[in-house]
Amino acid sequence: MRKINKIIALAIIAATFFVSCKKDEPTEITPISTAKNIAYVVNYGTYPGLNSEISIYDIDNKSIVHDNYKKANDIDFASNIQSMAINNDIAYLMSNDGDKIDIINAKTLKASINPISTDIVKPRFFVANGNTAYISCWGNADWNLMEDSYIAKIDLTTKSVTKIALPGGPEGLAIANNKLYAALNYRDSIAVINLTSDAISYIATPAVSSYLLKDNSENLYVSFVSTYSDPSLASGIGYINTNTDVIESNTLLDGISSNYGSIMQFNSDKSKIYIIAAAYDANWVLQGGVHVFNTSTKSYETPVVENLAGINGVAVNPQNNNIYVLLAPSATEKGTMKICNTAGTIVDEQETGISPCQVMFYKVD
Repeated sequence: MRKINKIIALAIIAATFFVSCKKDEPTEITPISTAKNIAYVVNYGTYPGLNSEISIYDIDNKSIVHDNYKKANDIDFASNIQSMAINNDIAYLMSNDGDKIDIINAKTLKASINPISTDIVKPRFFVANGNTAYISCWGNADWNLMEDSYIAKIDLTTKSVTKIALPGGPEGLAIANNKLYAALNYRDSIAVINLTSDAISYIATPAVSSYLLKDNSENLYVSFVSTYSDPSLASGIGYINTNTDVIESNTLLDGISSNYGSIMQFNSDKSKIYIIAAAYDANWVLQGGVHVFNTSTKSYETPVVENLAGINGVAVNPQNNNIYVLLAPSATEKGTMKICNTAGTIVDEQETGISPCQVMFYKVD
């Protein structure tokens, strides 16, 4: 009897050890979609905090599925997604109305970490440098001088936030030559922040700026825009030498979009920039197209598409250089995503959520 009991006891210990080992093994991560080549479509929704969602476009099968954040988390996204960034397979959502940064798994869209909300007010745009992220925040916006705006400097491990005061409404960001560049949407300057000391200097600009793109030489292209509060005749694409912090050129283009969305994107080899320019017609309908800027000649080529109503954003698939054009007829209606090749031929068209503003490309391993 003692021998039998001993055998049973050893069996229980062995089973317990086996279960313990199984618990330590990494769990399988189930993707939100069966698609391997994904375009995440960010739909801003209706302000405040209504109908914002993430659509998944299956690039290979040319199909789209909506409400994926809700499917992954069993709850509506209760804010407006100003922009989305993916860093090390983690997606960061700038929750503009919710005054927080939501952190989700880029493959599953599941939120397993609490949002960052301390010292985050009206987040706009995200850029990362190693384990540090920088987020442009409008703060308690006065919609005039933007005196309370700032950069939130975040340790991505501890999620601790340090504020760098930056009046003027920082919008698009880029990191080059150990400096953070911030386009200012309410001041005729671009801020330059030393990443070692956080000291700030400024580059005077001919117009307010909105977004920045970094080329292969660590130099920057910037969109200069004319806005209602700060009109200018110098809207165009500027080129900044980041060694000297001098604007070496500004190639004018009337009507560059002042939308708060993805208005300009490189193609895969950064030889071209696709940028939205639009104007209101006689019936106050925003009509525009996607213009093509040649980075070698610093000149514009024939627009890839024109005369589109409600044009709201543009993205370029780095795999095949297809251009994704986002259309938003109003702040309450479903939008449209038109996909065209570099010749301007429409190769697909899909309905989106309300106010589509950005497309993020993601390949599932």
